Amino acid sequence: MASLFGGVEGGGTHSRAVVVSEDGRILAETEGPCTNHWLVGSEKCLERIERMVSEAKGKAGADPHVPLRSLGLSLSGGDQKDAIGKLTEELRRRFPHLSQSYYITTDAVGAMATATDHGGIVLISGTGSNCKLVNPDGSETGCGGWGHMMGDEGSAYWIAHQAVKMVCRLIDSRLPCD
Repeated sequence: MASLFGGVEGGGTHSRAVVVSEDGRILAETEGPCTNHWLVGSEKCLERIERMVSEAKGKAGADPHVPLRSLGLSLSGGDQKDAIGKLTEELRRRFPHLSQSYYITTDAVGAMATATDHGGIVLISGTGSNCKLVNPDGSETGCGGWGHMMGDEGSAYWIAHQAVKMVCRLIDSRLPCD
């Protein structure tokens, strides 16, 4: 079988893996749970990634013992270089059959790369929230993405938290009830 490539879009709530042929045809897709290593821990994150990618390889008819040529991972929480280095190292050590090489980046950069290679801006408001600007010269800046304990204003968690707080204030008669 020709070289196969894979990708993982890993979110704070759910994730998706894909296996593609050399010419970019999608051969198989799988879904799985959260793969944010800050939320579920590195161990569980890696196991979930391995499970989704191995399942996609199986659906694509690939030999489970032959690694993908390369696996790109676009992960929420994937922007700290030291943590990403450790995840990559553990993927290689624990799952040598998974892929020959790895590239891990953030969900924001991954989303942008699906649309353009000339830079742009992405605003994510999902389980968490963040914003990333990549200029055409490759320089970048961003804000947010600190996780639900530190902010993530505009995220699903933040919106639900604000709603529950408002209900509690109403029950406690700390807000006018119109």
